[in-house]
Amino acid sequence: MCKRFFCILFAAMLCFLAAVPAFTANAALYQKPDVALSSEHALVINLNTGTEVFSLRPDETLFPASTTKILTAALTLEACPDLDEKIEVTRSAMSHVDLYSSQAGLLVGERLSVRDLLGLLMVKSACDAASVLAEHISGSEEAFAELMNAKAAELGCTGTHFVNSSGTHSENHYTTARDVAIMTRYALQNPDFVELFAMKQVATEATEKSGKRFFSTTNYLIDANRGGKYYYKFATGGKTGTTTPAGRCLVSTAKKGDAEYLCLVFGAEGDSKGNNKAFSDTVELYKWCFDNLSVVKIGSSEGAQFETKLRYAWNHDYVTLAVAEDVYAVMPNGADATLNRDDAEGTATGLLVSVDIPDHLDAPVAKGDQAGTAKFFYRDADGVVELATGSVVVYESVDRNFFAFIFTKIGSFFTSTPVLIIFFVLLAALIGFIIFMLIRRSRTRTRPAFRRRRSAKNNYRRSFRR
Repeated sequence: MCKRFFCILFAAMLCFLAAVPAFTANAALYQKPDVALSSEHALVINLNTGTEVFSLRPDETLFPASTTKILTAALTLEACPDLDEKIEVTRSAMSHVDLYSSQAGLLVGERLSVRDLLGLLMVKSACDAASVLAEHISGSEEAFAELMNAKAAELGCTGTHFVNSSGTHSENHYTTARDVAIMTRYALQNPDFVELFAMKQVATEATEKSGKRFFSTTNYLIDANRGGKYYYKFATGGKTGTTTPAGRCLVSTAKKGDAEYLCLVFGAEGDSKGNNKAFSDTVELYKWCFDNLSVVKIGSSEGAQFETKLRYAWNHDYVTLAVAEDVYAVMPNGADATLNRDDAEGTATGLLVSVDIPDHLDAPVAKGDQAGTAKFFYRDADGVVELATGSVVVYESVDRNFFAFIFTKIGSFFTSTPVLIIFFVLLAALIGFIIFMLIRRSRTRTRPAFRRRRSAKNNYRRSFRR
């Protein structure tokens, strides 16, 4: 009995799984770029849709170097909303700065604004600015590192552990390309960070102990004057990082037309002569994206695309549905963008949509009411890749009809399980009562004849005795 039960359960699970699209990253929708990369790790994400279009060991542990400062800047903007607030450079903060790291030459006792310290942090990649900000926010470098790790965990990073605010090398200071992408996308939600990310130069105000400081960005992609062969006109921002164990690292963004990408490369080759393959790898990946991929609207909020049954309405057996907002996906140039509904067996190929909506809705319904979700995906002979998910809402308002509502409720009442049980119990009782009465009546009719026969027999006996 037990064996038979588990066999039935296993078969049911197989049937269920066969009816659900198995979203994997095995489809050949995104072909790998035909470029030779120096970087050991890379990840490219379309920021319009959040789609990963290329990855190279994105979940392996790496040393982030100064790309760590992306999270330092994001946490500073959260903790110090007044960018004009002055912060004093303390001896304890400076004691945590590595002697051979990139610095802005801050002096103990001088006071700089949060704005200037952030500019030095992101443009000059100043480790002394990072230490000053960390101590100001958390009281110590160690406490700020704990704040960084807590924030990373909150964002969903699973391979990150930081021990300092600057990215100074430590075997215990590590992350992954995917985790840095998560932190960067979070930081890019802040307009002030976007401005810092795109800064080509920083000029600080004079302090009690120093005149104005001026530095140019270390990100050659956005600097037409100093970038030389690495300058890329579509680049919009970035943060560099370099240590001997980490290699050359770069986190950057680029935009061409409406398409925008985030590119992360780590562990690239470079030398003291100005050769930095993190820049060249990044440019090659951007060129591949802009030359081979397009952002395509695959779901429109204008026009009904789906429908489901509608109850309690007059002359409206169905209600139309649509996605709440336009849905976009990254598609290879020339790919068939014709959208089709997925079949239950999961054998259709191309651009498909599978909706999760109830089998009916109850009037009244208003345009914009939440009704479910739609998953857009692409299936080919190699597998399935999920492209986007959109909310499905009611496309047309339909009022409730009072009589349809009452008739439906009455019908539902009389067809409900409790009422049907009571009906059949009463029916059984009635049938039993009728049978009982018929049997009783039959017995009542036979009793007088029996008595008459018995009386005649007794009279015969008496007459004989006489």
